[in-house]
This record gives sequence, structure tokens and C-alpha cells, in this order.
Amino acid sequence: MEVLLQALIGGLAVGAIYGLVALGFTIIYRSLYVINFAQGHVFMVGSFMGFVGFSLMRRFSVAVFIFVLIAAAMIAIVTVFLVYGKIHRADHLTFAIASIGVGIIMENIVRMICPDPRAYPDIFREKVYSVGDIFISTQYIWVLAITLALITMLQLFFYKTKMGKAMRAVSEDRDMASLLGINVSYTVYIAFVISSIVGTMGGILIGPIYFFSFDMGFMTGLKAFSAAIIGGIMSVPGTLIGGIILGVTENLGGVYVSSEFKDAIAFALLILMLMVKPTGIFGKAK
Repeated sequence: MEVLLQALIGGLAVGAIYGLVALGFTIIYRSLYVINFAQGHVFMVGSFMGFVGFSLMRRFSVAVFIFVLIAAAMIAIVTVFLVYGKIHRADHLTFAIASIGVGIIMENIVRMICPDPRAYPDIFREKVYSVGDIFISTQYIWVLAITLALITMLQLFFYKTKMGKAMRAVSEDRDMASLLGINVSYTVYIAFVISSIVGTMGGILIGPIYFFSFDMGFMTGLKAFSAAIIGGIMSVPGTLIGGIILGVTENLGGVYVSSEFKDAIAFALLILMLMVKPTGIFGKAK
């Protein structure tokens, strides 16, 4: 029982990270109705910037945290200006291929700067609490708390703010949204800035739990996309739940089957969901 509970706790933390990165997919999809396959690499770049900043300070710094988020927003703006802004009206396949290319470029730039895996500084001043034979790290608590806070803010943003409603309108019908006076180009920038910031926060949060590596974005991105599909890519809460389901399933599989099959178990779950309910748990068929 203790092993099961410990696996569940670890799976919740990892699943929350998947959900956080998956939010980037959801934000772009809800806003533009396209898939940004570079989101996993955005997560990696965010982790890298956090690693550099916090390593220089050797501790957590609010100033570094804010600077990294601003840098993530600027990278998103530049990327939209150079690539996405010019093709956001293209078909889905063109956009997907372009986003894969952007992700590969990001990975190779970081690889030239930092080719080796690096241990993150202990920015959360890790403590481990024990409840019987169950151990809970403060890092897991931070991950879950920040993820839940972001989910709540994004849900309020999409349904309660003028910009959030505009982004939803653009995803439904860009031409009609434009006729109604919505600046479609502006919503493109906002969508990518928000998704970049969310992905960056995921990268910072996972760094102290594992480590930074230039190739960490590819597999995390695929699993985050799977989480979005499992939960329902149009649903913000569903995305988080999909991430947690994926993380817990993967962790339990690693404990009771083999850690070598964790990735296979995660994608087997995705395939099962596509067979049973292609729109995801909270998805609705059009």
C-alpha cells in the first residue's frame, strides 16, 4: 500500500507538469484551432533559461523568475513575427510542420550552448515530510499549487475577460471575428505569449525534480499533447486532469511493470482513449 501511495504522489506531480505543458497546446488550439508541436521545446527553453538564471543567483529569485517569463514572452513574439504570424491562416498541416521546424531549431540552439545534462539548483529549498512510510517533497507541493492556480486563472481568462472571449471567437471563425472588430493578428500574439509563459513555468517547476537537458522537450511535448487529447484539448480543466491521469498511469506502470515501459504505457493510454472517446474525457463532438 505504501508503494502504491508513493507512486500516486509522484504521478500527481509529474502529471501536473504534463498538464501544465499541455495547457500550451490547449491555449493555441482554443485560440487558433491549430496544434503547436513546438510547445515541448518551449518548455525546454524555459527550463534552460531558469537553470541559467537561478544558477547565477544560486537561489530562487523573484527578479530572475520574472525576467525568465518576460524572456519567454519575447521569444514567443519574435517567433510569431518571423514564422507563425505569416502562416496562421494556412492549413493545419502547414502550421504543424512549421511548428516542428521551430522546435528543432530551438533544441539545436540550446544544444550548442549547453550540450550536457545539468542539475538544477535547489530553488525551492526542498524538504521532505513523512506521513508514516509515505514521503512528500515540498517540490511536489509547489508544482501542484502553482499548476492549480494557473488552471484557475486561465479558466477565468477564457470565460470572463474580453480578450479571452475574443480568442475563443477567433478559433470558431476568424473572418467573422474580424468583421466584428476583433484584431486577429493581436490575438495570435497573445495566444503564443500566454502559451510560452505557461510552458516556461512548467520547465522551471520540473527542473529541480529532475534535471535540465536540451532533449527534454521532445518526449515531454508528446506526452503533454497526449494529456491534452486524453482530457479534451478544448477544456482547460480537462487538460490538467488528462495530465494527471497520464502521469499517475505512467508512474504506476513504472513501479508495477517496468520503468523501461513507462513511455509505452503512456502512449498505450492515448491510443485507448482515441479508440473509446476520440474527443477526450471533457471533449464534445461537433
